[in-house]
Amino acid sequence: MLGTHAEDVMTHDVHSVTPDADLAVLVDLMVKRHVNPVPVVEDGRLVGIVSRSDLLRMMATDLGAP
Repeated sequence: MLGTHAEDVMTHDVHSVTPDADLAVLVDLMVKRHVNPVPVVEDGRLVGIVSRSDLLRMMATDLGAP
């Protein structure tokens, strides 16, 4: 692994969403395209990342879990 660079292992065909993307689009990327985490990009800049654990946390909160 010595001498390996990020570009050697990174994903080149990146799928991302904008901050105002519908949750269904995000879930579609995660389930159908096996993208995790999903970068959130605005005006060509990375502004966040959403992972499956973020969605699970949101669902648990909606169900009343602490």
